Amino acid sequence: MYYSNDSLVQANKEMWLIEINDKKDILRDHMLSLDVILPDSDTKIMLSTINKQLGELKRQQQQIERIFLTTKNIRILEHQMKNELLFAYNEFNRSIRELTAAIQTKENKMLADIEKQQTFFYRILSLLVLLGFFLTYFGGIRLLLGVFYWIKDISEKLQALSHGNLPPYLAPRNNEFKDVAQSINKLNTNLSALREFAREVGKGNFESDKTIFDADSDLGASLQEMSSSLQRVYDEERKRNWTSQGLAEFTELIRANSDSLDNLCRVIVSRLVKHLDATQGGVFLLKAENERPFFELKASFAYDRQKFNQKQVDVNEGLIGRVYNEREIVYLSDLPPDYMDISSGLGNAEPKALVLLPLINEENDLIGIIELASLKAFKDYHLEFLNKLGTSMASTLTMIQNSQRNTYILEKT
Repeated sequence: MYYSNDSLVQANKEMWLIEINDKKDILRDHMLSLDVILPDSDTKIMLSTINKQLGELKRQQQQIERIFLTTKNIRILEHQMKNELLFAYNEFNRSIRELTAAIQTKENKMLADIEKQQTFFYRILSLLVLLGFFLTYFGGIRLLLGVFYWIKDISEKLQALSHGNLPPYLAPRNNEFKDVAQSINKLNTNLSALREFAREVGKGNFESDKTIFDADSDLGASLQEMSSSLQRVYDEERKRNWTSQGLAEFTELIRANSDSLDNLCRVIVSRLVKHLDATQGGVFLLKAENERPFFELKASFAYDRQKFNQKQVDVNEGLIGRVYNEREIVYLSDLPPDYMDISSGLGNAEPKALVLLPLINEENDLIGIIELASLKAFKDYHLEFLNKLGTSMASTLTMIQNSQRNTYILEKT
């Protein structure tokens, strides 16, 4: 293909202005990107050298154009192209190869570094995974052992409680067993209180105010009921013992003083006042020999002093007369201040409770009355004791009176 001078020059200009500049820009951008990724002074030097060599190629090309346009000397043009232009081209080509080799080296190095980093990353990741596995494994083992020992501790405490022993309290824990530990410790506390309650019951103290279980719970209600029942049984037993011991004591007193009616009445009334914690008392014996029977005060005792008042009470007078006619024990409480002065045979004391006991022997004869006054109320078992004592007292008094009557008849005959 034949090119004219003008078209050749125009083609060279377009090549240098468009194609080579475009390639140069692409090469520069690529080098700049490499320079950002892999900054290196040698790369910058190569890029600068290539720019200079491109400039040299352009200068040689322009020189050839001038020779071609001005002289048209083929030998000069051939010399210029074979020497100067070829040398510039070879230098440019060598620089491109060096740059390519440098880029390849950098890329290989970069890939090696990336591979090394990946290998390091995978190793670190493997170590982390392995470390995580061991931490999870040993942490799980430790947790399971903790749970196992905690369950074992709970089991031992429950087993001890089931056998009636009181183990040490469980240590508080802020975990899933917190409520279980609190419940077991509360049960331990309640059983400890139950043990103390049993000890107090063994000592005869049934009025312990300790709350063992909730009052509205089954065990709490049962323990309350048991405590009340034991208290009642204990009280009844104490009353029976008091009555039995008192009867035995007074039976011995009656036997020891059965030779004298006056002495027996005096001893009995004084001991009754002290035994019942009364304030005063008296023994009235029935005198039925006369046309108008009456009660004679044979002995009295008040405020630890014997009173030898000579006093007679008509069988129809006051409370003495009531007992005589009804033949039953009379018990009055909350007496008015002047009641004794008006209705009693003991005079002007001011007790709060009064009891009058008829003395009826085995033949159902009323032979006397015991009157006791107290500043506090008499108990039911006090009255029961007096009823039992009255029969024994009446029989002994009847025996003494019969003995005295027989002695009097014998002496008179």
